[in-house]
Amino acid sequence: MSNYHVITLEEELDSSIRDAVYQICIPENISDEPNCAYTAKVVARDKALDMAILKIENITGLSTLRNFSYLDLDRFNTAQVGDEVVALGYPVIGGETITITKGVVSGEVDKYGQQWIKTDAVTSFGSSGGAALNAVGKVIGITSQAHSDLLGTLGYAINISSIGDWFDRNKNNVPQTNTLLSHLVAFTKEQKNLKSANIFVKSYPPVSITKMTDWDFDYYSEGRLSIDKKSDDDGGFIELEFVRYPYLTGLNDIVQELKRQYAELGILSMFSFVDEKSVTINGISGKKIVTSVSGEIFYAYIFPVKNYLVIINYDYGENDKDKEAVDRVINTFKIDASTIAFNEERQFSNSNSPKFSFLAGQNWAVMANNSKSVPAYVFHKDSKGAFVTFQAARVTEDTKNMNNDDFLDYTKQQVAEINKIIIRLDLKCEIVKSNAYYKINNEINNAIMVESVFKSVSSGKIISQSISYTIKSEEQYLVVDLNFLSDNQTEFNTVKSELNSMLQSLSLGAMPLNTGAPSINDVVDNELTNRLRGKFLLQVQDRGRIWYVNPNNGRRYEVTFANALNLFETLALGINNTNLYQILIHIDSVSSEVDSDGDGFSDKSEAGAGYNPDIASNSSRRGNDKVNMDTSLTNRLKGRLLLQVADRSRIWYVDFDGKRWEVTWKNLMDLFRKLALGITDNDLNKIDMGD
Repeated sequence: MSNYHVITLEEELDSSIRDAVYQICIPENISDEPNCAYTAKVVARDKALDMAILKIENITGLSTLRNFSYLDLDRFNTAQVGDEVVALGYPVIGGETITITKGVVSGEVDKYGQQWIKTDAVTSFGSSGGAALNAVGKVIGITSQAHSDLLGTLGYAINISSIGDWFDRNKNNVPQTNTLLSHLVAFTKEQKNLKSANIFVKSYPPVSITKMTDWDFDYYSEGRLSIDKKSDDDGGFIELEFVRYPYLTGLNDIVQELKRQYAELGILSMFSFVDEKSVTINGISGKKIVTSVSGEIFYAYIFPVKNYLVIINYDYGENDKDKEAVDRVINTFKIDASTIAFNEERQFSNSNSPKFSFLAGQNWAVMANNSKSVPAYVFHKDSKGAFVTFQAARVTEDTKNMNNDDFLDYTKQQVAEINKIIIRLDLKCEIVKSNAYYKINNEINNAIMVESVFKSVSSGKIISQSISYTIKSEEQYLVVDLNFLSDNQTEFNTVKSELNSMLQSLSLGAMPLNTGAPSINDVVDNELTNRLRGKFLLQVQDRGRIWYVNPNNGRRYEVTFANALNLFETLALGINNTNLYQILIHIDSVSSEVDSDGDGFSDKSEAGAGYNPDIASNSSRRGNDKVNMDTSLTNRLKGRLLLQVADRSRIWYVDFDGKRWEVTWKNLMDLFRKLALGITDNDLNKIDMGD
């Protein structure tokens, strides 16, 4: 048994379930990593219940176990407040071994159509799907959520007694399977073999590398292999990354690939080359690259192998302690003179909605992608910094009734908002040309075209250029987006011309419409929204994304490192020092190593005693810096963001205990995770989204 959200990956475009197979790892000793010698097939799943049933199967050659130990279910809801609870799971903070925590039943609650057991047994991101046991070892719940606040963490487990009937009805369903299963079995056997091997050999791309005998391989995905000495946290490491291309790669692809990676992360303006030199290892030509991102230095060797770039990232460890070992391992890197042929793809047809097809020109190569949202990439083989994405996007509430002129105005507004954020990264976007009724070909004659450039604010240098075509269909947008990571205008014009020639073959399943899609049913849960106004939310099913629910309009806004301070300046209420100083500061919001007012007392000690660390203590007028809390004001501002207009526009958040926290670049994401409440995708989608 597990959670729906643990085993299910939904498409962003339409929430359909993506194909997946499951590697099962069973602990045989609590101090050792679990034995990953099993697979599983889905027997049943229910999104509303957030429950799933899987059938375990052993992998031939890795395990002969057929009868598994099991736990009995407490079907009669015997748990009482104060009873002992033991929680089992694999939270991220617990590392690679099983984590077992103990607490008590803290209460029970019915919410969101589900029965829950609350416990103070420590749970965290990654604990979901684990069993919660009572004192006699029976399963009383399946851990599904962890909510944190200033007082600690409270775990929520789905009450087993509430899903017993569903389990009985579905446990004998025929297990689902798919074509990926044999692929997973082969990969798992490779992982297992590497536990006792000193040489890693990959069949494609055909490469090998040999480690030190006391170091370890960690082949945690088909695209990455790490090599290090796990017992030495300060030691060096090597990581191999295998980046696929739709054509045979060469030395000229290396620099542009690094630019593309940093562009996808949105930090291309913070990236620079420190050193670049040609190297040869065992007859393989490549480059040794040293890069800097915001002053942090990264080292890599990069080699073209067939239609891949093999990137060997490395670090020598503290004080270069493992330099000799790292260099020795890297110098064992080899490729096999394989005769495996590679054929480029020059055409693409999308069978999902929105349906489309096209033929690539001779200078382009197509790479299909296993995603409905971004089904295809197209790379230019000669202009290495040029690539095209074909993207599908949902029609939103904001855009569903827009005509093309409205949508173009909306796009310009979005660019203006983006510029408020990326200016902190020394970036700005400028729209060079636009056309609300651009003719791509005889079939598509009313696309929305926007050509733009990204520039460095400080130098004015063009960092990248792009052109996008948005084609509206009944329920989605098809967006064709050319990115060119260079300031070479002549080359960009050539690539743009070749793209437009390619798009003469672009065909759709339906003609674009002048207006947006039909109306979408309103699914906003006003009761839930009102309870969460002013709260930070942790999206536990999607990489721990952070959201803030604006208390004014009840809409949620995603908070990222890039947008946070701009977003908060927009949403915050201005406040003067007199009123701000009537709200207590949370002790964890200030440091014991800082004395802001220079009165000899640390900020932390002053906040803990109820004093204001921004006002110096006056020896002749004791108590002048004591906070005279205004309870009425504090209660009104709970959940609000405040802009301290009289002091450098500092930003504060008032928690629901009436304490204020300063929001800075340094504490940003850590602060949000301390304050955020965990929320499932199902509940998050019931809260309206802001711009």
